[in-house]
Amino acid sequence: MRDTIAIRRATAADLESVSSLLEEAGIRSMGLDKWIESFIVAETVRDHQAESAEGHGTEPPHRRSSEIVATAGLEQYDSKGLLRSLVIRSKAWSAEDGLRMLQLVLAYAEETGFSELYLLTESPSLFIHMGFAPVACEEVAPELLESLHFRQHRERAVPMRKVLQA
Repeated sequence: MRDTIAIRRATAADLESVSSLLEEAGIRSMGLDKWIESFIVAETVRDHQAESAEGHGTEPPHRRSSEIVATAGLEQYDSKGLLRSLVIRSKAWSAEDGLRMLQLVLAYAEETGFSELYLLTESPSLFIHMGFAPVACEEVAPELLESLHFRQHRERAVPMRKVLQA
């Protein structure tokens, strides 16, 4: 059995798995169905090889299974984005893996053409090290203020912004 990590964009078929991962982390998944295809997922992919069929000269059956172990959403509003729901199943990944996931999401946002990325967090120190700065709600792009995710979390979290392209 061999494990690999695959990073990809989520599809509608991932809705239930991503929703479960968010709920395990205590994050509401309301509105997820609208944004699921803007999420990035990391999944552990396992290749299973059954024991060979002795004496029959045939290859043993091969099957593959996967489990989503991390996710992050990027709601897009013109050239601005809201990074939301960065969740890592801790038993599967280390803090270093989580940092790499965040770096991949930031690189993807930049490649996709986002000029600014916003987020809400209860742990701003990690994101300060990644180039985000705390901002007042009045400084958040108006279109993001209407996001269901932003409205749900703005009372208990710190809004932050990172400029990606000048």
